[in-house]
Amino acid sequence: MSVQTTVSLATALSKPGTADAGPMRKSSRAAEGAVAFGLVVSRGTDVNTQCSIGGTDVLGISLRDLARLSDATSLAYADEEAVSIAEDGAIFVICTNGATAGDAVTYNQVTGVVDGGAVAGDVVALTGWVHDATVAAGAIGLVKKV
Repeated sequence: MSVQTTVSLATALSKPGTADAGPMRKSSRAAEGAVAFGLVVSRGTDVNTQCSIGGTDVLGISLRDLARLSDATSLAYADEEAVSIAEDGAIFVICTNGATAGDAVTYNQVTGVVDGGAVAGDVVALTGWVHDATVAAGAIGLVKKV
């Protein structure tokens, strides 16, 4: 029988919405419509209890429900389900257009999709967040609030 003799806190390439090792401030809100993992969420219609994708009154990035980590078919919280939100820390997201390490994080206010591209139209800066490493277009990368 083999025995595990080491443990690494360095997370390998992960799934969107998965938190990396380290401290993180989290909150939760009820989903207003479906909320996919790893998207920017803002206050919903009920500003005290709901969240929805995109928007301008940003709460953070939706975290993957760990109970569904190995379920490839479960990619979002359902309407009215409790959404875990990373208000800071480090989290894996899909970077649509790619990014360079240290680039400011941007997101689409309509879709909540995180990116590293230029600010234009519905794509705005996610204040305080940066890309941790260079990532190719469409790949999963780590973003963190500094």
